[in-house]
Amino acid sequence: MARSKRRRLLGLVLIAAYFAAAYSLLSYFGITCVFLELFGIPCPGCGMTRAFRALVRLDFLQAARYNVMIFFMPYVAAYVLFDFRHKAHTVLLKVIAGIAIINWIIKLLSV
Repeated sequence: MARSKRRRLLGLVLIAAYFAAAYSLLSYFGITCVFLELFGIPCPGCGMTRAFRALVRLDFLQAARYNVMIFFMPYVAAYVLFDFRHKAHTVLLKVIAGIAIINWIIKLLSV
């Protein structure tokens, strides 16, 4: 594995560890989402933990109900890890960002 790929992988692992630690600490104090706590509306990522847990149980429908973006996260992680530079990947990432925005708007309208 090339040195730059190892650095990206290490970066992803460190970011994941940071968020896991922050989530655990905030949950201890009863805060499940800082964005929700500050602004009173769900963030675009709200439901991702529950969606991941549903995926682990192979409950795809429930995972989609929690947050449909869970299905796009492996691609986004691969995009960051392998630094895709092809135009098709950039277009696909923009489509995923658009889906995330639409998903968030739908969540906001249902609150």
